[in-house]
Amino acid sequence: HIDPASLDIFMQNLASLTKRRLVLTWSRSYPPRGAPPQHVCPLKTKEVHLLLKSYGFKFDSSGSRNLKEALKSGSGYYWWLESLSVWSVG
Repeated sequence: HIDPASLDIFMQNLASLTKRRLVLTWSRSYPPRGAPPQHVCPLKTKEVHLLLKSYGFKFDSSGSRNLKEALKSGSGYYWWLESLSVWSVG
């Protein structure tokens, strides 16, 4: 739950602290009208990919696929499957 005004700082922190791999989920939906704010900085999948690539991350398609398959066995929340992605540094 990242405030849009803090997105650049958040991404700088991820880029400087990630050594090998980053596992990320990102909501692409706003909360329903009248609901408390939860996802204040939703992004579409394409936007997330562009953002991560601009900070030097490389999308790991097989890592993402394998982790999603493992989560389907019931070891995670169903909504993680929508946006879960694995990234490598450089």
